[in-house]
Amino acid sequence: MYKGFVFDLDDTLMDNVHDYSEPILDATKLIIDAVGYRAPHVVQIINMYQEIDLSRRKQIDPTTGTHYGYSKRRFPGSLVETYRAICQKVDWPPLEEIEKEIWAVGLNAFSEVRYARNIKRSAVELLRFLVDSKDGVAILTKGDLEVQKTKIDCLFKVCRERGCNTAKIQVRIVDTEKTVSDFSEIKQSMPECDPWYVVGNDYHKDIEPALEVGFYGFWIPVETWESLGKIQEIKNSMNKGRCNDYDALDKILAIYDALP
Repeated sequence: MYKGFVFDLDDTLMDNVHDYSEPILDATKLIIDAVGYRAPHVVQIINMYQEIDLSRRKQIDPTTGTHYGYSKRRFPGSLVETYRAICQKVDWPPLEEIEKEIWAVGLNAFSEVRYARNIKRSAVELLRFLVDSKDGVAILTKGDLEVQKTKIDCLFKVCRERGCNTAKIQVRIVDTEKTVSDFSEIKQSMPECDPWYVVGNDYHKDIEPALEVGFYGFWIPVETWESLGKIQEIKNSMNKGRCNDYDALDKILAIYDALP
């Protein structure tokens, strides 16, 4: 029997934490330059953006007729709406050329160059090794279909350049939290594989649902600002009989031959 592996994408195979930070800062500078002394403090502008962006998730995109959700259009649109809100507040006419600049800056969050740069060390080497070993490999990721597909296309392009047959990697993109059913379906689609392992950075969202259907877990936490102080709590309470925590993907390569 071959082994089976299901990988998370964001912050597991590819860094994701600061994809939006640089465009937000660039857009904030554009707003300050455009509105001048009337503009709020940079912290207030960012706070306004966060409130506007959060509220837009459940709003309808008039272009598509569907909710913005995590779509590619929401982020640059929220930056533009922040500029408009500030202009309205200070009674300053918004300029179309500034809106276009801000929109373009927002789209930089989805740059293929950025995505390629974000690929984690050892990610390509690990995927190639598992494919060459004829193990089952799948990527299960949550997010907007267009955005996640672009990320995976960039990852696979680099994989192919380094000799990995990406046609052997199954991809599933979901728009809700990962479920037990998602992992069961992947497992059932490759009956020649057993045992199965799940690899992710979020223990509760990436790992726990898979443990319920017999997976072993490789939890690779990312110590971001938001997770400071929480990682040890999760380590203390996680299912140590079926999951181990590691600090990098290459640890899986190092212990591969000893896996059950």
